[in-house]
Amino acid sequence: MRTPFQPAGSLLLSIIGLLSLRVDAKSLGVAGQVNNAVQASILQSAAALLEQGQYTITNVATGQSLVYTPVGNHVAPSHGSGSPFSLTHYGGSTSWVRLSAGSKNKCMSSQWGGSYDHAAVMYACAVSRGGATAKGNTLEPTKQWWLVVPVTTDLNHVQGTSNNLLVAAQKNSVKTREDAIKAGTSRNAFAGNSKRSDRAVDLREKRMGKRSKKHKKKKTKSAKKKTVKSGNAYFIIPTDHLIDMHTMALTGQSIDTAGNTVSTALASFSPSDPKQQWIITKV
Repeated sequence: MRTPFQPAGSLLLSIIGLLSLRVDAKSLGVAGQVNNAVQASILQSAAALLEQGQYTITNVATGQSLVYTPVGNHVAPSHGSGSPFSLTHYGGSTSWVRLSAGSKNKCMSSQWGGSYDHAAVMYACAVSRGGATAKGNTLEPTKQWWLVVPVTTDLNHVQGTSNNLLVAAQKNSVKTREDAIKAGTSRNAFAGNSKRSDRAVDLREKRMGKRSKKHKKKKTKSAKKKTVKSGNAYFIIPTDHLIDMHTMALTGQSIDTAGNTVSTALASFSPSDPKQQWIITKV
């Protein structure tokens, strides 16, 4: 049975496709040990650019919406009206978006959990259009850029796009973290322990050490993306470590993170899981 990312073709063609990407996570100096270049390329190409503006984000499986609570800095699914999140484009043809909420300049950020990004939390916004970062920033910039991928997209038939920007951004994130560690200003929260509210998420993520299968990448011309209407179902995927680790996705489950904060769990990407699907509606 074919997986959602397993196009037809021989193993030899798949290997040739990977070689053509010229991406080796270890040699490029990024942190992970998995070459996720093909899936990263496909997901970036498939990602939609919703119009910039305010949105609510509601989980398909639970019907709960993301709520940001400034007191305690919590961001988690909850019943009732969801908080408005401001969606900002990276710019140009790049499909990355930033999600911010509240009046204190807080952005949704993927948080490191010891072996991989395990949660979406709220940190001070460190990135802006064009990839600019705040002066004196110590947060890895890729942690605040996300992909919004339509659930209805057949990922088996998506032509990949260049990973050049993603590779450069991940290398910059690694350098930012290393510099912060040397200066003693790194965020301790990225190494914090946590407890999941859904044990099934743990079982899926125990398989994180397995290497992803190799797939052939199709060539495509770069084109400026068109913005699309809201109200459909999407996967919300962090760009952080997308190139060098297994793909993660935002789930409808809460997770306890450092500092007695309630956040939203990330899990290994599973396109058939409705808990990873979100209705994004313009306010």
